[in-house]
Amino acid sequence: ILRLCYPIILSKANHVFTHNESDARFISNFLEKKNHSVVGGSGISIPKFQLSRKPYNNPKIACFSRLIKDKGVVHYLEATKLILKEFPFLKGNIVLAGRKYKANFKSNTVSDKEIDDWIKCGGIYIGQPTNKNKFYSSNDVICLPSYREGLSNVLLEGGSNGCILMTTNVPGCKDVVCNNSGVLFEPKSTHSLYIAIKRIINLNPQEQKDFRINCFNKIKNKFSKEKVIESYHKILGIE
Repeated sequence: ILRLCYPIILSKANHVFTHNESDARFISNFLEKKNHSVVGGSGISIPKFQLSRKPYNNPKIACFSRLIKDKGVVHYLEATKLILKEFPFLKGNIVLAGRKYKANFKSNTVSDKEIDDWIKCGGIYIGQPTNKNKFYSSNDVICLPSYREGLSNVLLEGGSNGCILMTTNVPGCKDVVCNNSGVLFEPKSTHSLYIAIKRIINLNPQEQKDFRINCFNKIKNKFSKEKVIESYHKILGIE
């Protein structure tokens, strides 16, 4: 319904900002290019010093999101059950982080039973991280299997803290992970996620390093607070 209203609502605006290329293409159907722009969300603070990461042999992988089905959490639970069965030495290295989210339709909520069954297979549920920097620095890989995002802060934060990123090939996620800066997989597909995790496990040290550096540089050059504010000022004519 909202998409039907957008042409009417947004036609009144002097300029429209979007956070991903997919939304920009949609808006271009009814707005001239000069009247809309893609910016890097709200921008994030980049660590002053890029974290020095040692190559992993047995990666620590974490999914961090609200625990609802639209974030792909159930696919993460199912795929990592298969991974833990095939690679039992990773028990204790597969992490789920985030709040249990009850203020949603019941059909969209990840149940306690689903999480408990996964824990019995060797997964670790840690709840909502209280110290994000410590959380990111303690994990090698951040996985976001979301069905769609505006622009994912979890990916931006993880990548800027030196984590290797893996996420779905959807708007708001693929805008961060592309051009050899991480691993993409198909949304709503446990099998595609399972194959992507196996790829992550088997990355050699040079591939790990390339992903980290490419991702960090992309985020720094496109999504830092300084770059985003600079983009807004330039478009709005603010000196």
